[in-house]
Amino acid sequence: MTTQYTRPNGKTYRPRNPDQRLLIPYGDIAGPGPHGVIVIGTHDPADAHPRAVGFLQWITGEPTARASEPLPGWYRTGYNRSDRAIIPDEIHGRPGIAYTCHIP
Repeated sequence: MTTQYTRPNGKTYRPRNPDQRLLIPYGDIAGPGPHGVIVIGTHDPADAHPRAVGFLQWITGEPTARASEPLPGWYRTGYNRSDRAIIPDEIHGRPGIAYTCHIP
């Protein structure tokens, strides 16, 4: 069975490799301000959340790091003022869920 997602504009998206997941940090993980991780390749929170928590615990070095505030969307990599960036894009992006990092 092929995994399919429907974009907001009604078109169908079929990933070439449906089992592939990409974890991308955003924000300054070590500094102040909002930061977290985007799990690209799924809109399923049951699949994405454990991956996000494990990644945040690994990258921060804090075993108590949590992933919260899931924000499903369509994301792609690109450039913002000549810096690599994650860009929300409902037309050309891949399905993903963004999580905010919280360290109690």
